[in-house]
Amino acid sequence: AEISYQLNRDNTEAVLLYAHILEKHGRTEEAIKLYDELFTQNPSLEELLNKTIALHKTFGDLEQVLERLEAMSSYVKRRSIGIEVQKAFVMWELNKNGEALRVLMDLHESQPESTQIQYLTALGHEKFNDFANALTLYEGISEESRFYLPANFQSLKILQTQNRIGAAFKIVHKLAKSRYTISEVFVLGASLYAKEKNYDE
Repeated sequence: AEISYQLNRDNTEAVLLYAHILEKHGRTEEAIKLYDELFTQNPSLEELLNKTIALHKTFGDLEQVLERLEAMSSYVKRRSIGIEVQKAFVMWELNKNGEALRVLMDLHESQPESTQIQYLTALGHEKFNDFANALTLYEGISEESRFYLPANFQSLKILQTQNRIGAAFKIVHKLAKSRYTISEVFVLGASLYAKEKNYDE
């Protein structure tokens, strides 16, 4: 596992597998560093969530995984962002959305400059059906952030669900004028126009 990790440091599965092995051998501090390393990688958050949950499941019941993460969290003097995010991921999988939201809100309060944490906290509000706060956090992510597009897409999903088509149009128009003029923006715009039967637009 160590060799696999050394050869594949950018591979989510290799990092998480090695972290689990270190943890089981009592090398907790090294494991926590790997969890933090995992969090700073650049896969999509959806990919990271899916892969980490799938791998966590191979190491036992998710309630037990959560207990281990809680123990690791209390072990360190300085908060580990990676461990806290892993806890939120597992809580989401266990439908403990309120607990996950509290974890993420605490993280956001301590890391207000992190748009990654802000995006995750917005997701937490969304999963808790607190759409007003989710939208506020999504809208507060600047165009320079790599979470700008995902945040706007999540906002569009919420607004479409709420049938707030006018507000959704504004987001599409904003994205179309930004440096992110990608095909998905126009697909979203077309779907909105079709929903309103404005086929001439």
